[in-house]
Amino acid sequence: MKKLLLLTITSAFLVCGLGSTTQLVQAETGNNMTVKKVSKNQYDTYMRAGYTAYDKKDYNTALINFKQALKIRANNIYAVKAIQNTEKRLSGK
Repeated sequence: MKKLLLLTITSAFLVCGLGSTTQLVQAETGNNMTVKKVSKNQYDTYMRAGYTAYDKKDYNTALINFKQALKIRANNIYAVKAIQNTEKRLSGK
């Protein structure tokens, strides 16, 4: 137990020391559950890439990026709205 606690504290210290905040994301793959680290900045990166592609009228790329952002932050209103707007553009509305 002490080793696990020490590892957790050490990992948190190393992550904070690098200036990068991470969160754990649980992903289901088939019958297995896996846990992976996801940078909170990845959401912002996907959203920015989506907006950049949207502005260039590359709606397919925008949609891919917005959906990736939504995977990181489930039910995020900004990602949901961006997906809705992009899907409207793709359907010609």
